[in-house]
Amino acid sequence: MTVHVVVRVSQLNAKLVKNVKIKSYRLKQFHWLKIEGGYIFCKLCLQSGRSNVFTSGKDTNNPKSDDFKKHERSTDHKFSIAKAISCVNTKIKTGIISIMKNVYWLIKEEMPKDKLDSLNKLLIDQGFESLNILGSNTNNLNKDSNEQSGLKLSYTSHNSVDDMIRVFADIIETDNLSKIKGSKFYSLIFDESTDTSNIQNLIIYIRFVTNGIVRTKFLAIKELDEGCTAAEIYKLLKHTLEEKDLNQNNLISLGTDGASTMVGSKTGVTTRFKLDNPLILSFHCAAH
Repeated sequence: MTVHVVVRVSQLNAKLVKNVKIKSYRLKQFHWLKIEGGYIFCKLCLQSGRSNVFTSGKDTNNPKSDDFKKHERSTDHKFSIAKAISCVNTKIKTGIISIMKNVYWLIKEEMPKDKLDSLNKLLIDQGFESLNILGSNTNNLNKDSNEQSGLKLSYTSHNSVDDMIRVFADIIETDNLSKIKGSKFYSLIFDESTDTSNIQNLIIYIRFVTNGIVRTKFLAIKELDEGCTAAEIYKLLKHTLEEKDLNQNNLISLGTDGASTMVGSKTGVTTRFKLDNPLILSFHCAAH
């Protein structure tokens, strides 16, 4: 990503226009060069406000390569490069934050991640230029540094979006578990469901009280590998509580449907939990 600098230097108007003899390959070799009004300038030094021969305008009709190399090694030029990179990094950071906010919005609105590109384009069209820097190739600011050359920013790729979603999930789960562990008691609500690929899953929600407010949060979804049996559901629930490091002594109630697998008086899931703790309450979901 080349940093383009547009600088108007008033003193140029007072200079005579000269035919600077500089070969085109020099402009490619020293990409920071700028010719204006018959004089040679350093775009990066102009941008950073430095004062040297390449900011006032190098007055020569026969520039030498050594002049340019010497300037590249100068403290002024190195400072200007560092400042330009810092500016670019700030823009990249702002863009990444914007992308992450957009991804989070898509998740909350239950929209497909394929809509991210069109959402970004809409915002760019409305003036959110911070998004424009992502997903594009960048050129090196200093040809001597290979680290900056050809950097590919792919924060809008499917893999990057998946990574962001996983990070969001980890942060939200950590926050929820912290609140759950701070609650004296909690309850579980769970049900079995078969997805479109004919795989049986157990979805688990948890209810708890924090700051006097009852909260219901998604806890986990587990595949029922050994079928939808009371023994399998009981095993998965116990394993999930251990996995989340939740104190099972704080479990006070269960909410299920009315199937015998769940509430059977002999081997149902709720019956198995009552064998562990006779004080546990079980509720038949009114929607079932």
